[in-house]
Amino acid sequence: MSINKSTQLDYAIPASKIATLSFGVFVGMVADNLEQKIELKTFHGEIINDHAALKAEEESYTNFSGSDYRNDHGKRQGYKEQCSGNYWRSPGKD
Repeated sequence: MSINKSTQLDYAIPASKIATLSFGVFVGMVADNLEQKIELKTFHGEIINDHAALKAEEESYTNFSGSDYRNDHGKRQGYKEQCSGNYWRSPGKD
């Protein structure tokens, strides 16, 4: 009886294959164990985005300067003060 333990791992997906994938395409391989066998260990998929919905969502975003805000009373307020004010106004804070 002979037991061989190899430490050399070959790439599951060659770099040349990964380099030719289009945007949003992904590939991979998973491992199973003795108790949970997986018949299909390799996968190939594609993320399909609704570009019109994403564009509409992005257009609804407001600009964030990060350094200057106006509070509820129209007074200029810095970022740290705004965050602190929001924290103390949140429910459960006294």
